[in-house]
Amino acid sequence: MEGSQGGGSEREKSNSSSSTTPVSAVATFWKDFKKASNEEKLVLFNSLLKGYQEEVDKLTKRAKFGENACLNIYQKLYEAPDPYPVLTSIAEDAKLSELESENRKMKVELEEFRTESTYLKNQQATIRRLEERTRQLEQQRTDVARSVTVSSRKCFH
Repeated sequence: MEGSQGGGSEREKSNSSSSTTPVSAVATFWKDFKKASNEEKLVLFNSLLKGYQEEVDKLTKRAKFGENACLNIYQKLYEAPDPYPVLTSIAEDAKLSELESENRKMKVELEEFRTESTYLKNQQATIRRLEERTRQLEQQRTDVARSVTVSSRKCFH
């Protein structure tokens, strides 16, 4: 079926390009026929009828070729697998890839937060140690100031 259409396509191309010429030739012949006398019309009628019949035959061939081409395309499309599952799979793969990429970014961000959290915890521990040390030094200063005050009172009394 395909081979006959393939060979017919060249013929149909030439028919489609030449079909405009015979139509205008038939139209011109028809004008001449209408102008002709009745005796001439009898002689020209067969030629005119033959021209019309040839044009009808060419148009019929073109129509059949077009119908066969459409049928062939339809059959190919009908036999083709449904693209929906493949398209769905591609969409799911794209979504999965996007989610994996987002997951990787979130893991990096989580690790950065953990590092920052550890750093902040270390800072808090350092602050607590320094506050404790400051409190101890304040206590020592207070103790030293008391002992100096007590000692100086003893000395002056």
